[in-house]
Amino acid sequence: MHRAGNKNQVTERVDFNQSSNMQWFGRFGWTTEDTITPTLPQIGGALATNSKQYMISNAWVLSSTKVNEFRFGYTSLYNSVQQILSGKTNVVANLGLPFPTEAPQSWGVPSVALALNGLSTFGDNTNGPFVINDSIRQFVDNFSWNHGKHSIRFGGEYRYDIYNQFGNQYTRSQLQFNGQYTANPQGLIGGNAAADMDLGDLYRVDLALQVASSNDTANSLAFYVDDTYKMTSKITVTLGLRWEYEQPWLDTQQNMTNFQLPMGANIPQQANVSPSLYPVLVRAGTNNNFYQGLNYIYENLTGIGTPLGTPVLVARDGRLGARMVDSDYKDFGPRLGIAYSPTAKWSIRTGFGVFYSQESQNNRFDTNRATAGRLTDLPSPQAPPTLTYANSLGPPPYALNPGLTWAVQQNIGTPTSYMYLLNVQRQFGQASTLEVGYQGILDKHLENQLNLDAGIPNGTVAAAAHVPYPMYSSGIEYTDGNGIGNYNALSTKLSQRFKSGVTTLVAFTWSKALDNGSAVRGSTGDQYPENPYCVITCEYGPSGFNTPFRLVTSIVYPLPFGKGKQFLDKGGATNAVVGGWQLNTILTAQSGRALDSVAWDAGGQVVQPNANRLNSTGINPTAMNADQHQWFNLAALSNPVAGTCVGYITPGCYNGTFGNMARNELLGPSTWTDDMALFKNIAIKERATFQIRIEAFNVFNHPALGSPNTTWGTTTQTPAATFGTINNSGSTIGTAYAMREIQFGAKFIF
Repeated sequence: MHRAGNKNQVTERVDFNQSSNMQWFGRFGWTTEDTITPTLPQIGGALATNSKQYMISNAWVLSSTKVNEFRFGYTSLYNSVQQILSGKTNVVANLGLPFPTEAPQSWGVPSVALALNGLSTFGDNTNGPFVINDSIRQFVDNFSWNHGKHSIRFGGEYRYDIYNQFGNQYTRSQLQFNGQYTANPQGLIGGNAAADMDLGDLYRVDLALQVASSNDTANSLAFYVDDTYKMTSKITVTLGLRWEYEQPWLDTQQNMTNFQLPMGANIPQQANVSPSLYPVLVRAGTNNNFYQGLNYIYENLTGIGTPLGTPVLVARDGRLGARMVDSDYKDFGPRLGIAYSPTAKWSIRTGFGVFYSQESQNNRFDTNRATAGRLTDLPSPQAPPTLTYANSLGPPPYALNPGLTWAVQQNIGTPTSYMYLLNVQRQFGQASTLEVGYQGILDKHLENQLNLDAGIPNGTVAAAAHVPYPMYSSGIEYTDGNGIGNYNALSTKLSQRFKSGVTTLVAFTWSKALDNGSAVRGSTGDQYPENPYCVITCEYGPSGFNTPFRLVTSIVYPLPFGKGKQFLDKGGATNAVVGGWQLNTILTAQSGRALDSVAWDAGGQVVQPNANRLNSTGINPTAMNADQHQWFNLAALSNPVAGTCVGYITPGCYNGTFGNMARNELLGPSTWTDDMALFKNIAIKERATFQIRIEAFNVFNHPALGSPNTTWGTTTQTPAATFGTINNSGSTIGTAYAMREIQFGAKFIF
């Protein structure tokens, strides 16, 4: 299937010198893009994007020592991720499935997942529609003052964000089959997912009853001051302090939810705790009507813990505040920098700073999904099939367990990085400079996710039978801010600039990144803990982005032909043809990326089944002659077995349930690629140049292998045929870089 799309982009810029002391600058940018990406006929994604950006700045020279700079910016972004059949064909209704589809944006083909036997999922993606209509207004002011040996700067920033989002997962449903009903009931061995589908025996149904929406707003402030003090001709010291405040989101639609947790973020080590310890689902607002505008009610339909049909504990009385998350007013970031030049050829720099960052905010929007209704049906894996297409949903108003629900630690804090460095630079002759440096980063309050209702490990019974809170047996996807990490790197860089115009650069970095979760919305697949009862220590390992070795070299070579050059030093037609050419090349080589192994859900963890890792037998997991057909040594790996804890976690009750491999213990292929560019500048007038370019990416067409498939894919000791292979799969290509691409371009510079 072929991808089709249109993209238009306009950028305008205006510079205005009002006087020698007053300059203005303005810019406008506008981009639209429409893309259709089919995977099968009438199945696939439709993307529509429209963004606008306005910016105006003013530089005001008050005196020879004082300058003020002011900037205002406005950015808007509309982005719609839907399906090809959105608004066109209501496939769910046409199939007679009893699922609500009032929002035409959600129309499409339901996802059918065949969990084992190496079979492919088909249907539209379970994500979407997702429509955002965001805007940012930003004011920045900086004042600079040179006073004697001091260069003082201070200023501030104010930003107002509007984050409107509409969408949900599973708006068309996902129907899952895993072979458990055609497997041997003793240990669930064997079975075929396709056979279960032919019988209509569902393993799991996920469905959103309504489309979630929010109108989130937030203010942010930042102020700073720093002073660069030239103590002597050889020593310069910079001191600074920055304070930041990022306001938690306020949903003006009051659809946001969060949990009041009697036990905090501690997961009880028993099944079915006392109802007095059940969490309370809290909705923003104070009118005491949790179900206002909703087409369902939450009840305990498991019959465990409380009688069948007992209402789930909910509240809408302002107990968690309007924003549901506490504000953090303590984000002070001191900075220190020292530069020392003992001679003209030596330079030594060191520094320390505290920096704050914001994680992806999509997990905040996820908390609104509890006011959209999430149905997850999970029958017992060792009982006759009970779940069918027809009985997974009754008539409205729907009574249901809460399904997969999201929450955020109320006092989550701000991700914080403590950075420090030491750099030594030495000049050799007139053309060469060598730099050697160390950089370290210590991270605290990193955001990660875990299932607060993971339950005692047991992969042989229905989830509701072994989790602490039976009505939340589909999981509570909880974002906490207790993550830690660090990064240490030794880097070297040799740069050369010759009189002929040739410049070269060689940079090498040796580094190690460790943490217990690399991103709350990461693409590396390691954002969930394997064992939710052991997160901080058991998950600590190589980061998903850990790349120990990286080499980058570049050469800029003006070809020695034409007027004023070594060869064919002529003007006229000769120079017009052979003069003014330049060759650039960049070579990038790096070691393999860290990879996390994926076993089966032997612990019955439900919301994060892919978090469970494989066992290591103690030998090198990389095959002797690793290639795209099989990257791993299968003798080095084995599959875990189902946990059988009953009632409480007792010593040894889940031995072997969780794989003994460390997080991100596997290593992918190392890669290298080389890009080249040849271009010619043609001078037309003194201030006008016409440039033609020929650019080749991966010029040698080197097949740098991508990451192998790390999913075992079965519940047995025999992996799926795709395990360890490196192939194109959907939108994932089997190489780290695309095949050789050559493009031609022209540019008029004036």
